Amino acid sequence: MLEIIKKNWFVVLIAILLCGFAIYYVWDTTKDFVKGKSVDGQDIIASIDDYDLSADELYDEMSRFSLSQLYYRFRNAVIEQSVTEETDEMKEAAQQLKENLEAQAQTNSSSSADELIASMLNNVGLEDDELDRFCMLAQKESVLQQNYVKEHYDDLMADVESPRILSIIELSVSDVDSLSEDESASMDTIDAALADGTAFADVASEYTQSTISDENGFYGYIDEDTASSTTFTEEMLSAALSLEEGETSEWIHVNSDSGDKVVLIHADVAGKDSLQASEDDNVWSSLASALISRNSTLSSEILFDAADKLEITFTDENMEARLRRFAGLDA
Repeated sequence: MLEIIKKNWFVVLIAILLCGFAIYYVWDTTKDFVKGKSVDGQDIIASIDDYDLSADELYDEMSRFSLSQLYYRFRNAVIEQSVTEETDEMKEAAQQLKENLEAQAQTNSSSSADELIASMLNNVGLEDDELDRFCMLAQKESVLQQNYVKEHYDDLMADVESPRILSIIELSVSDVDSLSEDESASMDTIDAALADGTAFADVASEYTQSTISDENGFYGYIDEDTASSTTFTEEMLSAALSLEEGETSEWIHVNSDSGDKVVLIHADVAGKDSLQASEDDNVWSSLASALISRNSTLSSEILFDAADKLEITFTDENMEARLRRFAGLDA
């Protein structure tokens, strides 16, 4: 029996969740049998100062919370069943995420780190001690989203005209309008390395001071609809979109409230065909993130597409509809 449950744990999970909804249904159908204080025709179960909490309000809140928990447990199961492989790269990224989350939690003075992390985990359908699982779920969800974008690339990119994957080198300067000798010398050194044929990523790994790219200068995806920001200015955006694949911009002088800097931008990939042909996971991850940030329901569409491929059968059609509404897919 144990082996059967192990092999079919996803089906068992759905069955348990269905049972949970049945329990709430029974509670809902009997909640009016006990009568007490009533205000405006509504049964009051608690009063605090001048505030009365009605049974209907409590039930609505419990229903919302239970649906949230159901959705995230459903989501977690779909992701883990859809992406079963855990590569060394995924494990390394998950460990880095874990370390980052623990470090961030330690900086909060209002609650203990363990309490903050436990609360975060509970909110997404996980137990207090499942931080490792949470971090691996993040990696698996990224793979799931990348695979979906690859599969539906033509449709998702139909209206895009100028996609680019960028890397950047940034140097902080004290005054962009009056560079010091040392600052100018650093720029000359970088120019010489690139002129000698050193790969942009290698030069970036040694010299860049950017806070918006990785250690090798990788920045990620932009296109003509990308909005400028204080860290990636309109001038930087314009220069990036003018680059052909493999080209590097001239030094861009940026004067901003966040600090002066000089920037080189390199087009790693340019054009829809080249982008689609890329085998770099970082490229696809960046593209998927950009598309999801612009489409509020895309991540949910990806999740339910994966659920369909798992051939999940909902014995309660109302529950599937509730999950879809919670995910923002249906009105």
